[in-house]
Amino acid sequence: MEKVYHKNVINDLKEYNKFPLFSFDKGCKKAAKDWKKLNPKNDKEFQNFYKQSKNYGTALAVYNQNGRKLRLFSKIAKVIVSLKDIKTIVDYGCGAGSDSMELNDLGYKIIAMDLNTDLFKFFKFRLKKHRINNIKTINIKNNTKIPKCDLILSLDVLEHIYNPFELIKKMAKSNSKYILLTTAFGSHREQEAFCPWHTDYNIKKIEKFIEDNGYRKQKLNIPYPPRLFINIINIKEK
Repeated sequence: MEKVYHKNVINDLKEYNKFPLFSFDKGCKKAAKDWKKLNPKNDKEFQNFYKQSKNYGTALAVYNQNGRKLRLFSKIAKVIVSLKDIKTIVDYGCGAGSDSMELNDLGYKIIAMDLNTDLFKFFKFRLKKHRINNIKTINIKNNTKIPKCDLILSLDVLEHIYNPFELIKKMAKSNSKYILLTTAFGSHREQEAFCPWHTDYNIKKIEKFIEDNGYRKQKLNIPYPPRLFINIINIKEK
């Protein structure tokens, strides 16, 4: 896959001209200072950080061109293409939207969801710039439900949530055929000053919670980090 939209994100940022431009590392360091200043302690304060920190928005956008991100998306795309019964995908926590745009080019119906942040507004700018008008966007609020879909894609999102178990409940209620996610829980512990917004939940507890809510983990033929869960109801129907 060419990953065109990942690789042109910096050019799009320059044209958008509403974010300070830094490298990923410098953006994270500046965003860490924003985090320390706000010192979020609950879900609302977590959300306010993502809405207020333009430094974080820059770091997350520039991360689209990071080598790890490009390798991750290549793995994810292969998993999705291998699932022959996927038509509609919800990209939950879509950020700068590169994943959504790449998957849209592959022919999937995409519903992109995120908080009403400057980064989400940047994504909507990118949709107009690249003349993509068939991706539906939804601003996430506390009571926003996940629309009916075949697959929920949530890449490196759970570790940014104050209580990820509440998000998983919301995913399970959607009764999607699949949940495909990646996480970076605890990956910042040795460099907490660099990435302090990552929460530190045990991934085994997360996986058990997803399974307790009606999904079963499926083994993938590619290494960590992707995790795929299939709805048990759909397993029984096949």
